[in-house]
Amino acid sequence: MKSARTTLAYAAAIALVAFGLLALLNPLVAVRLVGLEVVEPRGLSEVRASYGAMLLAFGGVMLWAVPMRPRSAPWLRFAGVLFAAAALGRGASVLLDGVWTPVNVLMVAFEAIVAAAFLVASFQTPARRDRALAEAAPPAARQRRGLLGRGRRAQDPPEPEQVRAERSDEADEDAASDPLRALRS
Repeated sequence: MKSARTTLAYAAAIALVAFGLLALLNPLVAVRLVGLEVVEPRGLSEVRASYGAMLLAFGGVMLWAVPMRPRSAPWLRFAGVLFAAAALGRGASVLLDGVWTPVNVLMVAFEAIVAAAFLVASFQTPARRDRALAEAAPPAARQRRGLLGRGRRAQDPPEPEQVRAERSDEADEDAASDPLRALRS
């Protein structure tokens, strides 16, 4: 069963995809929903690009990012910050411009909910995050922590004598295959 934060993040991403599709396929309806007016055909192109294609792609990336957690946490945080900025900008407009319309207040609430959904979904509890990272890593790539937190391979390092012998064998092979060796010495 999915957690509430995951479900909320999916709902926010689906809402972005839905509005993006609406603005891409029927920009006049989308323009009426956001309270704009198109006076030239170029305005329809702007609505299809800014409200349609960008929100559709944004929602699609978020639909990809939600199940990819914890690796996609920065993507989710970025989306949350963008929508928080949009909510703050619209909220400032409500306060400074005095546009206390129900649709404007609803859009502030919607943007704040989307921002919260993506930000909350980007954070996991430490135990869940560690378990998800451990399951995602292949066994050969798992590393032990060494001095200063740097990763070390789980295998033991080779013996110094073995390393020296391998180096001298490589040097002998290089010397035998080098036709200019006599000139260099």
